[in-house]
Amino acid sequence: MCPATMGAEHDGDNTSAFQEKLPFDASSEEPSNFFASSHDPLWHSIAFGTVSGTSAVVIGHPLDSIKVRLQTNQTQHLFRNLFRGIIPPLVAVVPAWSAVFFAYGATLKLLGRHDLPAVAVAGTVAGSAYSLIVCPLELVKVHAQRHQVSSLAALRNVHRSLGWRGLYRGLSACMLRDTSASITYYMVAEALNRHEGFKERFGSAAPLAAGAITGVSHCAIEFPFDTVKTRFQTLHHGPGTTYRQIIHGITQSAMDRGRLSLALVPVLFRAVIAHSASFYAVQVLKEAIGSD
Repeated sequence: MCPATMGAEHDGDNTSAFQEKLPFDASSEEPSNFFASSHDPLWHSIAFGTVSGTSAVVIGHPLDSIKVRLQTNQTQHLFRNLFRGIIPPLVAVVPAWSAVFFAYGATLKLLGRHDLPAVAVAGTVAGSAYSLIVCPLELVKVHAQRHQVSSLAALRNVHRSLGWRGLYRGLSACMLRDTSASITYYMVAEALNRHEGFKERFGSAAPLAAGAITGVSHCAIEFPFDTVKTRFQTLHHGPGTTYRQIIHGITQSAMDRGRLSLALVPVLFRAVIAHSASFYAVQVLKEAIGSD
């Protein structure tokens, strides 16, 4: 055998050995997405958004009511009427969550790939879309939760004091909250559900475990922005009020900091329960439509 042939064989062996060490080589299958990939039809994204959004809202709303009352210092009758204000988020589930997941899936299709950097870009687009849709609905929701009135009564009060244009009060805080939280949500969800070691460790419970970790991660990022947004929407109607004034008031008050620490407890508890349930619902739907 000539040296050139021997060298080629050795090069081939080295290439094969190198490829075996790579987590994803050119000939291997792409990692399995948990949510939609760049190849999936967009109706998959809409279906995932509807199912995950509905389950998260219904399961998480009572704990969300406790969180809002602690955030806004309305602690009297803390555990009463916990489903007050559920109509706006339920009404928003189909248009908001479906639109968000549609924006996420459409961005991946536009990019033509679904690696984690692409997931981060798609998460940013999805978070921005969510803010535009949900900001007025959340303003009505937090008023209904804080004052323990119906959603219709809260809408009337908001319109009386702020006008229709006032429904987008707090939009910039919503944008900061939702883009940062959305990037975290999709990145953590996909990283965990693509990780073979994670799936082997948790088996059939992997979506539940991934949902719990994703929920805690994204809610921890979301909570500071959400607190400022909620205060801005419910406590201060003066035209000259600024976010800086609200942040200053929170940081200077020991009582506020204590209440916000308490508010974080139902937030994280809700995150574990609601996102575990929503991830499980998505997994069931994926199996039903053959998306895996």
